[in-house]
Amino acid sequence: MSENIQQFTLTQIKQACYDSEEFPNEFCGKFRRDPNKKQLLKTDAYESGYVNAGDRYFRAMSIDALYKTELPDTWGELQLGAYVLLPQEQTVVTLGTPNLNIDEPGNAEIKANFTARWTLDDLAVTV
Repeated sequence: MSENIQQFTLTQIKQACYDSEEFPNEFCGKFRRDPNKKQLLKTDAYESGYVNAGDRYFRAMSIDALYKTELPDTWGELQLGAYVLLPQEQTVVTLGTPNLNIDEPGNAEIKANFTARWTLDDLAVTV
């Protein structure tokens, strides 16, 4: 996925402007200078926020399984489910700098979801 929305700091905006091979560019327009002194304004000198600037690379393997069985003596039906996601590569590139996200909080090596569902006529319980 390319052109992800990223929130840029003032430092990142300056880097995107001055370190780019395509100088001046759209990031340079986020600075406001005094037209006579060519210095940054004392107030409202820059604009920061969200820009389309990142690339995301993601590769993973997923496993999805569902097992159903009728329980004896009219006790209903039991379903057991499992979903496992095994990320292989998860990288975000902002301003040419890669950030490897696997093993960071919220980006575990393995993500899994297990469910159990028991149904009897119109009654169902899921955990």
